[in-house]
Amino acid sequence: MENITTYTVEVYTDGSKIVNSVGAAGVIFVNGKLVKQIKFKMHGKCSNNKAEKIGILRLQNNWKTYRREKIMRHRLLYTLTAK
Repeated sequence: MENITTYTVEVYTDGSKIVNSVGAAGVIFVNGKLVKQIKFKMHGKCSNNKAEKIGILRLQNNWKTYRREKIMRHRLLYTLTAK
């Protein structure tokens, strides 16, 4: 029997360039639920490789922000419900 590994957090990014249209996108799933999605256009002179790298960086920064906001919500909820 084959061991199948499942992950709580899944991250997918992509960068692409077609002529002078350059962009990047990314998504984050937690337990199979979409929690963050980004997409943006870049300057037409950017390379496909740069779009790929920027997509990863932007999604990483958005993930950090998402985690901080989630932690703060949990702390606030705990503070409001604690006796």
